Amino acid sequence: MNDPKQINELPVNQACKAALLAAGEQPDQSVPHIFQLAQWGLQNLPPEAVDSPDVLLSLLSRLQISGKPRAMLEAFFPEESEIQDSESLVFNKTPERAASAVLDLLAAQAA
Repeated sequence: MNDPKQINELPVNQACKAALLAAGEQPDQSVPHIFQLAQWGLQNLPPEAVDSPDVLLSLLSRLQISGKPRAMLEAFFPEESEIQDSESLVFNKTPERAASAVLDLLAAQAA
């Protein structure tokens, strides 16, 4: 699964899309929505609300340069089985809380 549209149909990405829309952002269908929400969080959350923002920004930049939607998704969920029930991370949360949750997840994977 490397098609961005197919990846964005996953429940977690649909929940991230809802958070982006609630934040007034227009989701980009060519990039996983979870990746976009993480980027939005780094740009909009207070610096003290994010663990290791420089490390996360560097990681997101490298992933964006790669241009591989599957690699972007795997940065959050290294194992395919982790994706299935993951929408609860962001479902029905404010954009700020949803972004914080995905950044925490990314920080845990990057550690």
